[in-house]
Amino acid sequence: MSIEDVKTDKHKQTADFNMSAAACVDKIKAAIKDMRAVVTAEDEKRYYMIADNFQDSFRSTIDTTQVGILVTPTAPDKCRVEIASGNIDLAVFVSKELVKRVGG
Repeated sequence: MSIEDVKTDKHKQTADFNMSAAACVDKIKAAIKDMRAVVTAEDEKRYYMIADNFQDSFRSTIDTTQVGILVTPTAPDKCRVEIASGNIDLAVFVSKELVKRVGG
């Protein structure tokens, strides 16, 4: 799953946060770990990551189902998070969990 896949996914989920993109990425990584999932790839310069292994917190998936997460700065101390996956229900679940766990 690439950055372009996330940007162009018709079913991507979005959420806005009142924090810097870097702070948001740190909180997202902690939230993913709390969900017992794993960040498997990351582009730190473009605030992009791929995570999988959500099967412990979301039963309707397998361990290799990827979730792409892109954080984009929108203003000072504000950012937008875009979440996409081949499993639309998983993308919705991760989005809701990030809103709860990341806050802002």
